[in-house]
Amino acid sequence: MWHYESRTPKPTVLWSSSRAITKFWLGRLKRSEVRAKAELRNPQRRGPPVKRWQDKEGRSRFQGTFDLRQYTAAFGQKIASELHSLIKFTPRLNHDDELQSREAIDIWNDWEWGDMWHMAEMVDFVRYLYGAKAMAIPSEWRPVLPKEL
Repeated sequence: MWHYESRTPKPTVLWSSSRAITKFWLGRLKRSEVRAKAELRNPQRRGPPVKRWQDKEGRSRFQGTFDLRQYTAAFGQKIASELHSLIKFTPRLNHDDELQSREAIDIWNDWEWGDMWHMAEMVDFVRYLYGAKAMAIPSEWRPVLPKEL
C-alpha cells in the first residue's frame, strides 16, 4: 500500500477476474524510497499496524490493528478511477454453459484432487481456510471436503 500513500509498506494482494487489475501494480517497492519518505508519512511515529505476541505453544502470532484494515484515500481514488475498466474487462458468464445450471457442491465434488490442485496452490488455500477461526463449514459440504491434505 506504500504506492498509495500508506504510512507503512505493508504488502497487498489483489485478486480479480478482470485483467484490468494489473493497472494497480505500480512496480517493486524500493527500500531507499521507503526510508526517505517514512518520517513524512508517519509524523506521529505510530508503531506497526499489527500486535505481535507468542501463544502458549511458543508460536509467533499477530493481529492487524485498525490501521491495517483500512485502505488509503489514494487507493480508494484509484479504485474509483479504474472501476469502468474493472467492469469492462471482467469475463461474462455464458448462460448456455452447462456449469451454470449445476449446484456448486456438485461441481466441487466432481473435481479431482490431482496435480492441477498443487499447481494452483489449492491445497495451501484449503489449509488456510480450515485454519480460519470463524470458519463454519456447512454440514452438506463436510462429506465432500478432504479430511487430510
